[in-house]
Amino acid sequence: MGLVAAVLPLLISIGAHKAFIPYVVASLGDPSLGYEILYNGASLAHNISESGASLAVALKTKDPELRSTAFSCGVSALFGVTEPAIYSITIQRKKVLYGVMVGSFISGSFIGLMAVKAFVAMGPGLAGMAMFVDPENTMNIVWAFAGFGIALVSSFIATLFLYKDEAKAEAAPAGQLSGELSAQSSEPEDDTVKPGSLVSPLQGTVVRLEDVKDEVFSTGVLGQGAAVRPAKGELYAPVNGTVTMIPDSKHSISLVDACGAEILMHIGMDTVQLGGKHFEPQVKVGDRVRKGQLLIKFDMDAIRAAGYDLTTPVVVTNSDELEVTTLAQGDIEAGTELLKWE
Repeated sequence: MGLVAAVLPLLISIGAHKAFIPYVVASLGDPSLGYEILYNGASLAHNISESGASLAVALKTKDPELRSTAFSCGVSALFGVTEPAIYSITIQRKKVLYGVMVGSFISGSFIGLMAVKAFVAMGPGLAGMAMFVDPENTMNIVWAFAGFGIALVSSFIATLFLYKDEAKAEAAPAGQLSGELSAQSSEPEDDTVKPGSLVSPLQGTVVRLEDVKDEVFSTGVLGQGAAVRPAKGELYAPVNGTVTMIPDSKHSISLVDACGAEILMHIGMDTVQLGGKHFEPQVKVGDRVRKGQLLIKFDMDAIRAAGYDLTTPVVVTNSDELEVTTLAQGDIEAGTELLKWE
């Protein structure tokens, strides 16, 4: 179980963890069994390790924006919702990933050794610990809580030792681009996000963020913004800025602009599970881009045929202290003003 828990952050990042679902359903539905003894225990170890690692980053970093993001991700993971922590903190920082894996392995090994049983299929977390109540063995939930504590403490300590606070990325060498772009896409001199705006990166229909069918976005955990239901499989730069993140799954991209705004564009819901199929990035991390420059091509027909919703959230991830306003509704062309913040 320790090994399963340790690799869960990697499996979840590409959607491969869903391969466990048939086994979990079969185990819980078996009249002669009625419980599951592998995946849910490993998931508990991993979920709480994500929380411990994120809280360690929040404690150690000197970047107020990262501290705020890491703290909210840590609290979210504590209750079993790990996607914000995985995509905002863990996957982007390998030392944090190592801390999560260490905590997951230690806790998962303990939970496996104690043969902790789960009786309900759900995301394990603080609010769902009743899933480990065994009427025939009162110690089952005690060992589950012990594993919870081990995961939280071990991942917190491991990340505290492994993680080194990163300075903000240096601006690209002068001469790569000139004129207005060179001035506008440089990093801000301080951590304050200045008032600014962005244009729609897609042609399509504007959707309110709270109407997006993914609570990670609809609840504003990852930041404020809007979404666009695309009519064309091309994602363009909404600002002049620098590419800071493109995951291996190629379904999302982050930019930072001269205002200090960190902008995440996530093409579709759960499209990480495609493992990069049907997405063609036209830029790479570190590239400076112009507003309106093509960032990613994607095959809308193939993605829809695979059963995915293409609604694309566009959020300012460091918008905790900002008021973000949506400037458009209904049909929109790429390049039309979409959001402003102040």
